[in-house]
Amino acid sequence: MEKDATKNDHSGIPESAAGVLSSGDGIPYPGLMPNLEETRRLSQDFLKRLAAFSYKKREPSTWVLFVGGTGTGKSTLFNAFCGRPLSETGVERPKTRGPVVYAHQGCTIEKGFPFRSIRLERQSSTDGHGGPLGGSPGHLLVLEHCREEWSRLVAVDTPDLDSVEARNREVAEDLYLLSDAVVFVASQEKYADEIPHRFLSRAIREQTPYFFLLNKVDKCLDEEILGTLASRGIP
Repeated sequence: MEKDATKNDHSGIPESAAGVLSSGDGIPYPGLMPNLEETRRLSQDFLKRLAAFSYKKREPSTWVLFVGGTGTGKSTLFNAFCGRPLSETGVERPKTRGPVVYAHQGCTIEKGFPFRSIRLERQSSTDGHGGPLGGSPGHLLVLEHCREEWSRLVAVDTPDLDSVEARNREVAEDLYLLSDAVVFVASQEKYADEIPHRFLSRAIREQTPYFFLLNKVDKCLDEEILGTLASRGIP
């Protein structure tokens, strides 16, 4: 009988957790086969969460993620928060192609990083890199600083939640597992979009501390906007 090539495929699972499956791959479990793909998805999600939890125990920095849809002003607000033009901005197309991180030079982000599919690279935030950066798909760009008051703070500008590239959305979802707080940026054009809303609903459901910023609004918010937000648990 031909061996199932996907049976021991752990390519999408963090290295620190992949071994958990090895001994149990061949154990039959009645009732799971009709939902095999969902079972695999849930097992991979569990292992990612376990790896992220273990990583956070070793690396006690506070991670703040800036998330949102294309053109909402997420990267502009990230730059304002950091006080430097680090991340590329614009409204005509997705600018953040990979996560851009602002972290202290002594912060050991790389040690035991739980997601094998994301490659980390570092450079100084003050070395004249030629202006704001948009990051690269599959890479996590760490821009170093020496601000001691931020020695334990990791600020992250994530790829757009509604990016046409599925990989970009997956990276944002993975990094969310490391977050201690989320800054969710929406606009009058994007406040009701389904994909960003699912992400925010997850943060609310899991009681992750979050800040909801409705950017680019008129002086008087439309009652429909306020009503929609309130119906989704955002007063």
